[in-house]
Parts: sequence; structure tokens; C-alpha cells
Amino acid sequence: MLKIFIPILYLIFYAEFSRADDAALTHGSWRDISIEEQEQYLSESSQNTSLPISQRVSATIELGRFSGANAIIAVGRASRSADPELRIASVQAAEQWQGRAKWDVVSPLLDDDSELVRSVAVRALIPIWPILPESYQNYLGQNIDIYLRGLPETLEADLERAWFYSIQNDLLKSKDNYQRLNRKYSDARISVAYVQVLNNNQEHDEAKRILLEQLTVYPKDANLHYRLGLTNHQLGLVEQFKSHLSIAYEYGKDNAKIGYTYALSIRSTQPNKAIDTLTQAYAIDPNPSYLYAKCDTLLMVNKEANRCLSQLETVAPEHIVTELKSHY
Repeated sequence: MLKIFIPILYLIFYAEFSRADDAALTHGSWRDISIEEQEQYLSESSQNTSLPISQRVSATIELGRFSGANAIIAVGRASRSADPELRIASVQAAEQWQGRAKWDVVSPLLDDDSELVRSVAVRALIPIWPILPESYQNYLGQNIDIYLRGLPETLEADLERAWFYSIQNDLLKSKDNYQRLNRKYSDARISVAYVQVLNNNQEHDEAKRILLEQLTVYPKDANLHYRLGLTNHQLGLVEQFKSHLSIAYEYGKDNAKIGYTYALSIRSTQPNKAIDTLTQAYAIDPNPSYLYAKCDTLLMVNKEANRCLSQLETVAPEHIVTELKSHY
């Protein structure tokens, strides 16, 4: 998927703002301006046809961090641009949104003239499959079938098929695909994808059996330990959940999701380690949820959290930060 990122300050420097705005940005910094001003600047950059297309693409993608009217309008206009790069950027922005907002921007691009744009749109919408009304699922499902048929016969493509089936919670297709892939390849990710479907269908014992079997082959696979930990949690085996989550973190410290989940599991007993782990997770993947959890943990143990909260204010809606502060 197309990923083009340019530092935000680079965007601002070249944007055609008023002299007063330029002066404020020259003598200040991006973090010193409000989240509303950030959204406005990026919206203007996204729509400014005098700017290089790469700069407009970067601004559009960054707008996914915002949910105000300026962002929605700018991303919507980008989705209707004659430039496929901007249409793809609009999808990447909307990927960061949830539910109806994502659907409204991305779904029209399922019929785009560009095969690449259509593919990006399908991949962006599949994560919200579980919450879509049946009529939306039927429409998206037709496009998913076309997309999956066009994938090559490779391990990575087959794993992507498995990912789609797991999100659609299609147990029959997942089982057939799992058996087929096990005959073709030797890769722990095949079992990880299948186990998600089993757990979604309350088949936790079978999921655990497969994971334990795979761990005899791949004893240091972080994702297998992570999934086994989650499966144990669903089985009510709290100590085994914590044990395998800890092992998963030891083998997968570069995996932000594993670090985040591990930190949440230990924050009541080892808050300092949880804070360090969340800091690392956010450095790997700047997901606002990770930063929120860090600020929450700092507040929970009465540690200085102003710096964390200030950072959170630049990436999260104001009411989220206000609610967090009100809890303490």
C-alpha cells in the first residue's frame, strides 16, 4: 500500500498561509498550536493545488488523525480528486477513522477506475466488516471476492486471504484454507490466522490444541505465545494468560500490539514496567491508544503526567483527554 510521509513541519513551511501564521510557525513549533489549527493547516495543504502532489498526499494522510469538519471535507475532496495518489491518500486517512465516516469516504472508491485504488479501498474497509449492515456487507463482499481472486498464489497472498476470512468470521472457508495452506507451507502465521476464527466461534480448546502443537515447532514465536495467552484468557486461565503474554513480549519486543497488551496486563502490579513498555510501544507505532494507556497509568500511580497529557492532546480529541483527567 502506498505510504508517503513528509514531516509535518515541512508541509507547514511550504504552505501558503498568511504572514502572521508564517511568523507564528517560524518562531513556535507544531506542538505549540492547537489541534484545531493543525487540522486547518493540513486541510489547506491537502486542497492547495499549487503545492507538489507529494506534499498534498502527506497532508491528506495526516488528516486521518482528526475528526473535525475541515478534515472530513478535505479528505472527501481528495477522494474525488483526478489524481489517484490523492484518492489513495484519502483512503489512508479514512483508515484511521471508524464506522460510518470510513465507509462514506472509502466505499465509492470500490468502483474506481484504478485497480490499485480499488484494492486499497477493499483492504481499508475489511476491518469494519463485523459492524456493517448486511446490505453493506453484500456490496463489499462482491468486491472482496474480486480482490481475492486476483491475488497471486504465494504465501503472503494466501495469508492475506486467511486474514480476510478471519475478519469475515467465515469458519468454513478458514478451515479449508488452513488445511490447504498447511499442505503447501510451513509457517506459524497460518495457525495464528486460523486460531482467531476458532476463538471467535468459541472453539477455544481446539485453538489451544493447535497453538500448543505449533509451539513445539516454533517455540520462540511471539505471535503464537500471544495468541495462546489470549486463548487462555478466554478459557479463564488467568495465570497461563499472563505467563504466555510475558513470553510473547520477551520474544516480540518490537511488536507494539504485544507490548501494549502485556503492559495492560501488568500495570496494576508493575506500573513502572508498564509505563516503560507503553512508551516503547508508542515509539514503534504511534497509536493514540498506546499513549492514552501510558497517560492513564501515570495518573493511576500519581506520577507526573503533564508532558504525556500534552502530547496526547495533539493526537486525540479534546473530550477524550478531558474525560481522562476527570477520572483522577
